[in-house]
Amino acid sequence: MNPLSPCGTRCTQCARFPLQCAGCETIQGKVWWLQYTGAERCAVYDCCVLQNGYSNCGGCARLPCERFTKDPTISDEENKAHLSVMLQNLKAEKQENKEQPLYCILVTGIPASGKSTLAQFIADELKLPLFSKDKIKEILFDTVGFRSREEKVALGTAAMDIMYHAAEQLMQRSLPFLLENNFENASKKRLLEILKDYGYTAVTVMLTGDYRTIYQRMIDRDLRPDRHRGHIVNDRYPSDILTPSPNISFDLYVAGIKARGMDTFTANGPHFTVDTTNPDKMNLQSVLQKLIDIINNLQSDTIS
Repeated sequence: MNPLSPCGTRCTQCARFPLQCAGCETIQGKVWWLQYTGAERCAVYDCCVLQNGYSNCGGCARLPCERFTKDPTISDEENKAHLSVMLQNLKAEKQENKEQPLYCILVTGIPASGKSTLAQFIADELKLPLFSKDKIKEILFDTVGFRSREEKVALGTAAMDIMYHAAEQLMQRSLPFLLENNFENASKKRLLEILKDYGYTAVTVMLTGDYRTIYQRMIDRDLRPDRHRGHIVNDRYPSDILTPSPNISFDLYVAGIKARGMDTFTANGPHFTVDTTNPDKMNLQSVLQKLIDIINNLQSDTIS
């Protein structure tokens, strides 16, 4: 019998084992405390073992999820302590079995498609480190600044280098993470080299939609007061006088997307496209679940 339950509890360390409870694997998730919840089976066991075929939750991208319920017979402090131990057990088991694949998530797409918003949502939900090229650029704009278009482009290159350096630090520690950027053809060579060097698989989430609608969203975004001024000027920043650069035409906007491969970019792993023409109709939870399914499938492939 597996001494570790799907939730991370070690059955042999439980006072009810083996006389009152023979262990989760034997009783198939029909644990004693269900009398307090009214359920027929533990939700963690049902999801982990019956629905996904795993021995425990150690490799799940959403650990711990809402299925980890509180024990109503003990205090909140005791529940918190128990959960901490369970997560430690799952982490130790995962490292011992090396079941967790090495992966990262790339959120990319055309300008103004909503990359930053979606990336932050995914990072928050999956508790992943997030590195955004634009956020790094904004820090460089404010601390280093630029006095020409050439210097601004150089800061963009530096931001990419910093983002990749941070990614490599996490890869060296076999940790998952998320990168947000409008990845394009020019970005691909170095990215693929890093992924190969560390044995990582990149899952790409591509954001695109109706070009005309998203182009107008880009124009409107640059007029918002919360838009960082460094993105919309080319001659000098910081400066007391900020003269926005003229907006590119729609034709140039589309030509740039096509020429740079912004909405066809893929790395070395699974990828899927999200239509963000109408952000209000985008189901964030559906996107998240699709991503989780892909990550969990990576684990299945690693195990097999």
